[in-house]
Amino acid sequence: MKTKTIFILYFLILIFPLKAQQKGVNPSHYIFPEFTRGIIRLKTGQVKELSLNYNSVTEEMVFDNNGQKMALADPMSIDTITIQGRKFIPCQNIFYEIILELPVPLLIHHFSNLISPGKPAGFGTTSESSAITQTSTLVSSRRIYEIKLPVEYEVDPSPEFMIKQNSKCYKISNSNQVIKYFPEKKEAIKEFVKKNKTNFKKSEDMKKLIDFCNK
Repeated sequence: MKTKTIFILYFLILIFPLKAQQKGVNPSHYIFPEFTRGIIRLKTGQVKELSLNYNSVTEEMVFDNNGQKMALADPMSIDTITIQGRKFIPCQNIFYEIILELPVPLLIHHFSNLISPGKPAGFGTTSESSAITQTSTLVSSRRIYEIKLPVEYEVDPSPEFMIKQNSKCYKISNSNQVIKYFPEKKEAIKEFVKKNKTNFKKSEDMKKLIDFCNK
């Protein structure tokens, strides 16, 4: 019994410092750890190079202009952006990353919710409107464009998988939505999803499914 108790105490000593280190460390609202060289190809054929990153909270491609972070204007004038070998295209004024390049490509919409701490509202609760105000202040003050947010804010990533057809992008989060855009393969898609136990939140599963739909 004594040996078992010592082992449990030892385990707790190991695990609690780890949790303490993780507390207050938030995931970034940018999809790259730092601004890095990117190639912008305009629809006119012109090519530009800028230090770029993608802000998943504001859903903007941001460039570093001598230390000042600014969002790219007029996304629809851009053909593609390449950052570290990853391709992004504009669709309905938002940039999506191409993760499977096919006639009907698979895209990912990098999006995150920003959670701010609300002010105490009594009885141990917080005010939601206060939290929204704090977030709005962060955006209006342009602090949202900094690579690091204040430690009290949390980023909740909520990426979505999309496909592109006829110049428009559509969310696909279940088999019925996929069938809607590949109606001729309705039964085949149902069988594929059932057989492969497709997880609509996993990148590799979605790649296999959309590759199958394109064949």
